[in-house]
Amino acid sequence: MSFLREIASKRKDLRHCQTLITNTLGESFLEDTESGSVTKVSKSNSSPGYVIDYKPDLQLAEIIPGLYLGSQDPTGNKELLQASGITHVLSLGVKPLDVPEIFFDSASDASGMSSVVDPQTNISFVFVPFLDLPEASLSQILPECIHVIDSALSESGRIFVHCNAGVSRSPSVVLAYILRRSHHRKPWAFVSYNGNSDKPLCLFEAVELVRARRPCIKPNAGFFDQLRQYECGLMKENSQE
Repeated sequence: MSFLREIASKRKDLRHCQTLITNTLGESFLEDTESGSVTKVSKSNSSPGYVIDYKPDLQLAEIIPGLYLGSQDPTGNKELLQASGITHVLSLGVKPLDVPEIFFDSASDASGMSSVVDPQTNISFVFVPFLDLPEASLSQILPECIHVIDSALSESGRIFVHCNAGVSRSPSVVLAYILRRSHHRKPWAFVSYNGNSDKPLCLFEAVELVRARRPCIKPNAGFFDQLRQYECGLMKENSQE
């Protein structure tokens, strides 16, 4: 008897059963061992195959004194921003939730960048268009972003930097800022790693510093490569001074 025939013969001895399979899209299929058929079933009682977390991410992670990082969610809670002493918000790619979009549209420049002040809270909101794509250029937005962060911190303010999830875009900008300020120090931005502030941070140390305060950060591969190039540029600048 051939191997395939032996398998077919053994399969006849198996007990008939049906198995309900749900994929990650929430689609359910009924697999029948006797007929070998797979039938799609109604989605009315289907689930996505994992637990969806609908809770807002309201973390305001203080990376260095006065510089906070997180998702878009806290921007929908002005009371939280005020209670945390936030004076400035830098939004990357997504606009804050609790500020009418028309305010930004009326104040935007040719690049789509805009800045408004909320009359109720006096919080300054800056929006910078930026996509979470590996090919999106950090170098095009960093000068303005670093200026916005410096302006807030130099005035003893507190700035919250966010994107949509606070995982890729906003951490990339915060990492670049920390690298720059560890190489070119300013009195309003104290950067220290493991208690050592005598030497500039490398990218690995900057990532560890940020991740210790917001563990979910994960810049996309393109941003990480650009951050390596940015670090090399800072090292070159330092060697020429």
